[in-house]
Amino acid sequence: MRFHIDAAAAESHALGFKAHALFQGIFSRQFDLPTSAEHALPGQFEAAAKRVGIYILRPPDHGQILLANAQYDWLAREGAARGWTRLTDATAAQHYANEGWFVVATYRNHHDDRPGHIAIVRPSDKDASLLDEEGPQITQAGATNYRSVSLRTGFGGHPAAWAGNEVQYYAHVVETQ
Repeated sequence: MRFHIDAAAAESHALGFKAHALFQGIFSRQFDLPTSAEHALPGQFEAAAKRVGIYILRPPDHGQILLANAQYDWLAREGAARGWTRLTDATAAQHYANEGWFVVATYRNHHDDRPGHIAIVRPSDKDASLLDEEGPQITQAGATNYRSVSLRTGFGGHPAAWAGNEVQYYAHVVETQ
């Protein structure tokens, strides 16, 4: 599972026209564009899910604009019918990620015209006190792209997410080939 997460990680990538092919599950070094902290690589999350055979709302079923908010709503409404399980908290999210499940952390912005955030929870050996302090370890594309960072840092652009305990976690079993 870590391979699939790392293959889609956007740590040193910037937005470009070719990057839109990611939602089709394509990821290669052709997307290694000049770095920029101001742009996320669209589709990073969706490409990783598709690579392991998991559906989550993505283009063309929804546009890139405000996609994280739409994914938050979709997971709550339709996720269970597509194999997603809502988890109780950060500890459960980290546990499931460590067990090889595909786990996401998602936040819906309070303002409908502003983006929320979604990230992949990655395996980590954090202990309970560190999980309480900074949340699970994630991979994310956002204002700053990270291959591995704490949820508290990664979701830092959304103060209510961590401080208000507004992040929701979902897990999907990954079928082994």
